[in-house]
Amino acid sequence: MMRPRHRQFGSEKVPAPRRAGGLRAGAAPSTPSAVEHRQPGPGAGNSALGQLAGLFADEPELIPAFFESSDPSAPADNERALAAAFEAAAANPDHADLHYFTAWAALRLGKLSEAEVLLQHALELNPHYIDALILSAKVAQASNDPNHAITLLNRAIAAGADYPDVYVMLASQWHACGEAGRARQSYTRSLELNPTLPEARTGLASLATSGPSGGAR
Repeated sequence: MMRPRHRQFGSEKVPAPRRAGGLRAGAAPSTPSAVEHRQPGPGAGNSALGQLAGLFADEPELIPAFFESSDPSAPADNERALAAAFEAAAANPDHADLHYFTAWAALRLGKLSEAEVLLQHALELNPHYIDALILSAKVAQASNDPNHAITLLNRAIAAGADYPDVYVMLASQWHACGEAGRARQSYTRSLELNPTLPEARTGLASLATSGPSGGAR
């Protein structure tokens, strides 16, 4: 089955986080110790920030839900929510999902280095965490590091992310590296999975008009 399409946030596409009960094959479940012994964070119970951190520790899926329902005219609310998510993640170092969702929020607010650290930790807990690999590739893309993005996307594909939108992203990164031949292969694979995907069709057409193609090594 196709993975849910990416949502558009400003100029960067960010993988839509999983909802409760909607884990994809290959994505990391919460570790048993994290489920049984989640800590609310040092400030829980005596501050609004600590209480929010406790909620996020119990239900990491609330992090994207909070951001998606927040008032765009009140950016300070998002900063406070991110601070609470950071606190929850710091208090629960064995909870891969919590680190993933916190990284999602950090990337949404443009905090690339923080997102990268969180995702590295999630991948230490589960090297085959597909969503974390894809989001890590988004961070690398936003950091203008296409070679690292390619490595991460290939790891995601090897872990089971045989998704058309992943191949579109991979193609764009190959193209950024001057590898038009490999970009074409990735766009072609995307269209094999979804023949009507507009991003793949547009990308493939752009390669045909961009001059001589690079060899697929």
